[in-house]
Amino acid sequence: MFPENGNVIEDLKQVIVEDLRVREESACSTWNIDATLKLPWGVKAIVNGEYAEEIENYFNEIVGSKIMIDSEREVDILRGGLKERKDVYTLIFRYQLIIKKNNNVAFSL
Repeated sequence: MFPENGNVIEDLKQVIVEDLRVREESACSTWNIDATLKLPWGVKAIVNGEYAEEIENYFNEIVGSKIMIDSEREVDILRGGLKERKDVYTLIFRYQLIIKKNNNVAFSL
């Protein structure tokens, strides 16, 4: 359940890092992995209702922005928000990976 450790910002980065890891593992061996990971991608995460307002406010701030997820990778948060249905909160967002090397953008669509 998101946020796993109660820190929305850091836990979001971990959700994206884990999503990238799973995408890379499930990619076909004949695919160009760099091109595959750099496509815009959607993510869903079940949210602890206790953090719903904080998450919604944070996503309102970062949609359309880039965030660093680690020392070399940055993602563009394309859109996102929180949906609630029957007291179950789901974070749904799209991001695009941008790899930065030596402060130069290596890739961007």
